[in-house]
Amino acid sequence: MNPATHLSSIDSPQSTMDIAQMAKVPYQEAVGTLIYVMLGTQLDITYAVQFLLKFSKNPGKSYWKAVKRVFQYLKGTCGLELMYGGIGEEIRGYIDANGNIAEN
Repeated sequence: MNPATHLSSIDSPQSTMDIAQMAKVPYQEAVGTLIYVMLGTQLDITYAVQFLLKFSKNPGKSYWKAVKRVFQYLKGTCGLELMYGGIGEEIRGYIDANGNIAEN
C-alpha cells in the first residue's frame, strides 16, 4: 500500500449499485489471506493489513486497489531473505537447563 494513500469511510460505496458491485469482489477473503501471510512470514505488512481491516464491512474500489497493491508488494519481495552473518554461517545459541545463556 502506498504510504501517501489516504483512505477513509468517505471512500466506501454509497449507492446501492456500487455496494452490489463491490459485493462481488472477494475483499474479505483477500484481507484474510494477507493476515495469514502477515502472521506467518511478512510482519512488515502489519500496518497496511490492520488499516485495510477497518473497512472490511463496506470496502470501496480504492480499498480493493490498496489490497491489490499489498499483493504486488508481496510478489516483488518474495525472493528477498534475511541473512545473519554471511554465506555458510549458522546461528548458534547455547542455553542451560535454568535458561541461562552459555558463553561459547
